[in-house]
Amino acid sequence: MDTEQALSDLVARVRRLEDEREIRATMQRYCHFVDHGDESGYVELFEPDARLEIHNTHTGEEARPVVGRERLARAIARHTRSPQQWHQHHVANSMIEIDGDQSTALSYFFLLLTKQTPEVVAFGRYRDEMARGADGRWRFKVRAIHLDSSGEFSVNRPPESPG
Repeated sequence: MDTEQALSDLVARVRRLEDEREIRATMQRYCHFVDHGDESGYVELFEPDARLEIHNTHTGEEARPVVGRERLARAIARHTRSPQQWHQHHVANSMIEIDGDQSTALSYFFLLLTKQTPEVVAFGRYRDEMARGADGRWRFKVRAIHLDSSGEFSVNRPPESPG
């Protein structure tokens, strides 16, 4: 292999590692933004026409998909957050495939929630389709949540009482 080819191969490998790192960072931002109520940060993680799906693999139930940033913004506005409800989303064991400006990933997740004491209240898998935008950032095109097991909890904030 000549020097020019070796350098070209090295650049391609570094680019792939950088892409994978940025994809993982997007997944991790999702967790932080949901847990702490960063609504604008959350919405920016998604392509304008993105789709969020929730499949309960344990019961077979499927929620209506949330499509587009406007509906995603309404959904995250209703979601619980600290300090009213302490919870932490965690993502692990991600298997990422990259093809140019498109990627797919399959990851495990679990959700810690403070009731009497912190406990795992749900776990499952994320199936993600992502795209690199014109600005170079990776965003979700599709985030499918496959809820494999869950206890009783709600992710919806209680309505605010009139002051």
